Amino acid sequence: MSVVALMQIISWFFMSESPRWLLTRQKHETYINLLLRASKNNNKKMDTSTLLSLEYYNDFLEEKKEKENDKKAKLGFTSLFVRPQVILTVTLMMLWPITAMGYYGITLSMSDIGNNAFTSNAMAALLEIPAYFILVACMDKTGRKPLLVFSLLLTSITCFGAAFADNENLKIAFALLGKLFSASCFSLVYIVTAELYPTSVRTTAIGTCSLMAR
Repeated sequence: MSVVALMQIISWFFMSESPRWLLTRQKHETYINLLLRASKNNNKKMDTSTLLSLEYYNDFLEEKKEKENDKKAKLGFTSLFVRPQVILTVTLMMLWPITAMGYYGITLSMSDIGNNAFTSNAMAALLEIPAYFILVACMDKTGRKPLLVFSLLLTSITCFGAAFADNENLKIAFALLGKLFSASCFSLVYIVTAELYPTSVRTTAIGTCSLMAR
C-alpha cells in the first residue's frame, strides 16, 4: 500500500499549480502562462483585458490584507471581556468546568459501580453513541439553551440518584443515565460556545473556556 501511495508523486510532474494560489503569491508571470496554456488547450481565446486587470486585483488583495491584519491586531483574549459579551464569557467560563466535572466525574467513577469494572466502562462508553444521535435530533427542534439546561439538570438528578441509591442495579441505572445526559451536554457546550461568538474571536473563546474546564 505504501508503494501505491508513493506512485502518486508521479502526478506532481504533470499537474499545474493552482491559479488562485499563484495569484495570491503575486507570481503573475507563471499565472499568465498557465492561463494562456489552458486557453490554448481548450481552444479558447484569452481576453487581454483579463490579464491587464491583474495589477488592479493585486492592489485590491494588498489593501484587503492590510485591513484584515489591522482588524486582527485589535482582536484577542481581551476582546472576550468587552461589553456586551463580558457577561457571556464569565457565564461560559463557569459553565464549562461544571459540564466537564459532570462528564469526567461519571466516566472515572464507572469502575466503582457494578461487579465488573470493564463491563461498566464499556456500557458507559456505548451510551455516548445514542446521546449524540439524540442531541442531533433534538437540537434544532428544542433550541440549544433549553436542551443544555435540561441535560445539566438531568445529569445532576441522576448523579444524586446514583449517590443515594441502596440497590446496586438502581445505582448502575442512574449512573448510566447520568453518562448519557452528561455526554450530551458536554458536546452541546462546544456548539453553543462556537455559535455565540463571532468568527474573529471564536477559537479564542473556545480555547479559553476549554482551558477553564481543564
